[in-house]
Amino acid sequence: NTYRFGTNITLECDDGYMLEGISQIQCQEDFSWDPPVPACKLTSRKSGSVGLGVAAAAVLLLLGAGIIWKIISKQKQGFYHTYENYNYKTALDQITEKKCSCLA
Repeated sequence: NTYRFGTNITLECDDGYMLEGISQIQCQEDFSWDPPVPACKLTSRKSGSVGLGVAAAAVLLLLGAGIIWKIISKQKQGFYHTYENYNYKTALDQITEKKCSCLA
């Protein structure tokens, strides 16, 4: 396209490209543009894949932490502490021997 002196135009980039510079430019008397013509640069796909990788890593980390917490909490469920006063004796204790056993 050919433009006359003083013509203002607005530039846009196609999908997948990003405008680097000012989108509105004006044709000058010396056949130049002010400000200079901007460039359309291909949008980096790396930034999206890096963000996706970070999100996936965070999800896996949380999932792993949840599994470890569940395993530890299940192990703790099988154990408990009992506190008894062994110094206290009844008449029956003096006659009979006390035996404790656990069945699985």
